[in-house]
Amino acid sequence: MEADHREVDRVRQRSTEVGNHIIDEFLAGRLTRRDFLRRGAIVGLSVPALGAVLAACRSASTPSTTATSAARGKSGATIRAGILVPTGAIDPLTIADQGGSEMISQTWVPQLIGFLVYVPG
Repeated sequence: MEADHREVDRVRQRSTEVGNHIIDEFLAGRLTRRDFLRRGAIVGLSVPALGAVLAACRSASTPSTTATSAARGKSGATIRAGILVPTGAIDPLTIADQGGSEMISQTWVPQLIGFLVYVPG
């Protein structure tokens, strides 16, 4: 696998010994892209660092996906998303489950952001 070693070296300078080992294994071809992303995330490599290594290792013959070639949805379509249902009463001080946490983040975070960026006019 050919790589842009300058870019990989920049990532390696900011990585731990274990992170550098994961990068070395990927460069040697002993890890798939999926395993590299999984193990890199586990050992604490940041998403930009993982992306930089992948971009540096992409061969010139590999076609890149652009917005024009990606699949598109129908105009006016409905996107459906779901969250977990809270298991009990939603008390911000005693949230103990993922559903309660998601409910709080949907209701309070937008208000907090609005409060933090409010500039009296």
